Amino acid sequence: MIDIALEAEKHGAAAPDSPTRRFLLKHERLIDAQTAQLGRQRWRDFILTGLGVCALAAAGLLVWDASQAGGVVVEPFAAPPELVERGLSGPVLATQMLDKLRGMQAQTDSTRAASTYADNWGDEIEIEIPSTGVSIGEARRYLRAWLGDQTRLSGEVFRLADGRLAVTTRVGATPATRSEGAEDELDALLQKGAEAIYAETQPYRYSVWLVRENRIDDARAVLQRLVAGTDKNEQLWGYYGLGNLAETLAEKEFYYGVALRKNPRFAPARFNLAQAVGGFGQEERGYQELGRFLADAGSARREFEPGWAADMLNEAEASRAALVGDLGRAGELSETGVDLAVASFKSAALVRAALTMAEGHDPAAARRILQANGLSTPQAMARLQAQFGPTVEVESAFARAIGDWEAVRARLADVLAATGDHERGPYQADPTALTRTVLALAYAKLGRIAEARATIAPTDLDCAPCVRARGLVEAYAGDARAADHWLSESVRITPSLPAAHNDWAEAYLVRGDAAGALAQARLAVRKGPNWAEPRKLWGDALILQNKPAEAVRQYHDAVKLAPHWGALHLALGRAQAAAGQAQAARESFRTAARLELNAADRAAVAPLLR
Repeated sequence: MIDIALEAEKHGAAAPDSPTRRFLLKHERLIDAQTAQLGRQRWRDFILTGLGVCALAAAGLLVWDASQAGGVVVEPFAAPPELVERGLSGPVLATQMLDKLRGMQAQTDSTRAASTYADNWGDEIEIEIPSTGVSIGEARRYLRAWLGDQTRLSGEVFRLADGRLAVTTRVGATPATRSEGAEDELDALLQKGAEAIYAETQPYRYSVWLVRENRIDDARAVLQRLVAGTDKNEQLWGYYGLGNLAETLAEKEFYYGVALRKNPRFAPARFNLAQAVGGFGQEERGYQELGRFLADAGSARREFEPGWAADMLNEAEASRAALVGDLGRAGELSETGVDLAVASFKSAALVRAALTMAEGHDPAAARRILQANGLSTPQAMARLQAQFGPTVEVESAFARAIGDWEAVRARLADVLAATGDHERGPYQADPTALTRTVLALAYAKLGRIAEARATIAPTDLDCAPCVRARGLVEAYAGDARAADHWLSESVRITPSLPAAHNDWAEAYLVRGDAAGALAQARLAVRKGPNWAEPRKLWGDALILQNKPAEAVRQYHDAVKLAPHWGALHLALGRAQAAAGQAQAARESFRTAARLELNAADRAAVAPLLR
């Protein structure tokens, strides 16, 4: 039929209103309708396909989210009817338990990186209230429980036959722990339950929390269980924690040493071992351990929380710089450490930075940084001493920076007396050795030899600054043989460091031996090229040899390293004057007068400016 109609249309035989023409028009409209229907069908298929893909993607996302689920989920507790009637329903009791867990978590300020825990909670601690019926929320909850790695907590509160209450808590399918007490002790029972949960699921963090609560013996017991366990990583942290709580250096060395034998790259034990031996005056060993710590910075960043890792790496670098006399670099790093320190250690970092600046003979800068941060008043320092002990002070360092040894003596005599009366924590080392070192030196320089010897006598013979102090005490006492004995011993126990040579140079100058002083000053400069002290002693020895022009060169080199050292500018001016450099000498005297000087130097410089 279509063929006939088309043939007629082709030869012009079909009139406009003929049946043939009407047939073709109808067929054309039919084709248009079918084409439109096919287009709509394609769009419907596309939309349905898209919806299907979205549904599959949503389901996949839901499954992926469930597989990543972690943290802690507290299920509603079972509760007796009489407590429910008083508003202490299962969800309310679970919420109270949740609050206690969150509180303990917030109070646990640990340096340990969250990623190093096999079962890390993070900040995900929530209560779960099951709903009735089927919903997306319920499906998500079931998937998270099935596919995720959540720690699920549950418990019951029930009445005992004698009228008291019992609170049981359990972690997953492990056996429950139970506490019993009077009804008015319900809050304490919930706290015990929270501690039991924390101890089981986060034992290392629990030990840190116990230390914060001053429950040292309980903390040790938790850490001992860690080292006796089978998790090798937790063993390392257990030994680390026990080392932190150890009361003697020998104990600290043992625990940190075990951790390092198990894993030589365990940065926390390496850093704390370096701090421990350094704190007891074993400078060479501390220097070497800090070097190993810095050489494996990646391990530090992996084991410590990011902020702590940056702070500790910076502190290690600053400490090593100070040990070789690079006090300019150490001061810069200490200032950086103030910004890196966590809030609770900010004040201690500020004091450390100020002490480093004072050691570099810039007490004015040290005072400025304290003043800018509200630590320049006696009241502020008293608060720090109440927290950290009486050895946290800066006045003796300021006095030492300008050679005011009477002020050093007066301040440190008080500190030593107060230290004996101060109640230290059970895991804090005795801090008196380093105080005795400087105090003995002050007595010796003031000619009070008997008191100097008595002060330094109780110190250990592996404490490098203590041994150096023994040598200088004997030098000022006039016993050259004893001085050489102690200072040669100091060189032996600190072969990489310049301080022993520097102090030996001073001892030679005390006895008037310029050649001996020059030899030791050169060795000190070789080991500590950025330290101003031995360069000044080098210049002093040249003055003793009546070589002022050569002394000027050494003093100039020292000034580049310690530009704010008033006594150094005074010595430079005197050498310049002796070398016939009158104008340069006058400029050096003016510079000295603008800087901090002790009373004797201030009196000496005044007439030189007239």
